[in-house]
Amino acid sequence: MSVPWITAFGVLSVCVLLIAVLLLGTLRRISGVLEQAEARLRDAPHGPGPGGLEPGTALPAFRARRFDGGWTTDEDLRGSPALVVFASSTCPACSGLIQGLRRNGAELSIRSYVVVNSDEEVHALRLENVQNVLIQPDGELSIAFRTSTTPHAFAINRSGVIAAVSTPNNLSQLQELVPRAITRGGAASRQQQAEVVPS
Repeated sequence: MSVPWITAFGVLSVCVLLIAVLLLGTLRRISGVLEQAEARLRDAPHGPGPGGLEPGTALPAFRARRFDGGWTTDEDLRGSPALVVFASSTCPACSGLIQGLRRNGAELSIRSYVVVNSDEEVHALRLENVQNVLIQPDGELSIAFRTSTTPHAFAINRSGVIAAVSTPNNLSQLQELVPRAITRGGAASRQQQAEVVPS
């Protein structure tokens, strides 16, 4: 090998060694931060996922304006199974689900309520002819159900208890919640009721 090649190889080796030392030093500095983040995720009350009220929780108290006029409250959902679906016009995953509801929503065989933030979203999602569209201008239902995810669906049984939760992207995935809502379920525990029903 000629002298220039040996020199170039030596310089390259030194550069690789310096990069390795810098990388190891950086990893040592951020390892504490990574360990803290891992511990927080491990100790968090809810694991990764969409969040929201969990199955077995009592239906929270709420009052929401209907797009077609009037009001719907949690009392309207008690006594018969129902689905509550949160959607948004800015949510790409909602489009297939909403399209299915517009075309074949009657196939669900139980009442379904679609929750959006405004009348403008009703028009953007073309929900004008869909029954039971609820408007939450201040996110009051999202707060009650503890969710910021769309689409996010909650199956509620006739006892007023959340029977199942899903993030469906289409009507068939939403239909999978129907048997869980129809299945006879027990009442939520007193502690769960105290957590979601304001005093």
